Amino acid sequence: MLSLWPVSGGVTYTAGTGLSLAGSAFSIDATVATLSGTQTFTNKTFTTPALGTPVSGNLVSCTGLPVASGVSGFGAGVITALGLAASGASGAIVLTTSPALVTPLLGTPTSGTLTNCTGLPVATGISGLGTGIATALGSAVSGSGAIALVTSPTFVTPALGAASATSLTAFQAILSSGATAGVGYSTGSGGTVTQTVSKVTGATLNKINGAITLASTAIAAFSGVTGYTTVSFTLTNSAIAAADNIIVAHSSGGTAGSYDISVNAIAAGSCQISVRNVTAGILSEAIVVTFTVLKGATS
Repeated sequence: MLSLWPVSGGVTYTAGTGLSLAGSAFSIDATVATLSGTQTFTNKTFTTPALGTPVSGNLVSCTGLPVASGVSGFGAGVITALGLAASGASGAIVLTTSPALVTPLLGTPTSGTLTNCTGLPVATGISGLGTGIATALGSAVSGSGAIALVTSPTFVTPALGAASATSLTAFQAILSSGATAGVGYSTGSGGTVTQTVSKVTGATLNKINGAITLASTAIAAFSGVTGYTTVSFTLTNSAIAAADNIIVAHSSGGTAGSYDISVNAIAAGSCQISVRNVTAGILSEAIVVTFTVLKGATS
């Protein structure tokens, strides 16, 4: 502001804001910005100024600097990364070497070495396992030693429980400690057959064990001349081998203790079963004879 006041004897000059007065010469003081020269400003507020290229500056209290165009010197891709949303994450920015990540969502890494990692869930964290493997690996371990595979595993004193198999080859004794169970054949392994015509008529039953109901024809009584009367018939059975042992018994039907049952002529596919009347009377009873084949060998 420039003020001129007429007074008697002359003019009085007064320098207002932004001006300085030396005698009768006015000049702009440091509070006024000029378009040329160098000036130092204190606590000035600029509205949308075009700063050009400042030689220096302190931006501690500045805001709104655009990352994409306002900062130079970033490495490739850094500006783009800084402009992305944080996706709900928190914490500090990490660098490529030895970063410590807390519960990160890694997506699908193209590679990685998990030697020092822990906590990978078997059920969902591993792919390529066979059917049932993840479930088995997640179950409690019973026993000790290595994992066994299906072909020719070697077990040491295993508790097999109720094993189901087509065959079992043992190189040591097979023992049972069950008070009401033992070693033998289960349901499904046996069968039945009924003899026709007479007690010397052959019967066929291709089972490892079973029951034969004999015809009710008579067996003569003991004679002082001919002794005990014995009748025999052939059991045809593909389960019998020449080296096998066969157990026979009078299990039911007829008079208990009146018969002596035996087996002989064991051959591949057949044997001969003999029934003797050991009483003094004629017996015409349809007795039931059971048999069990025990597998044997001669070498």
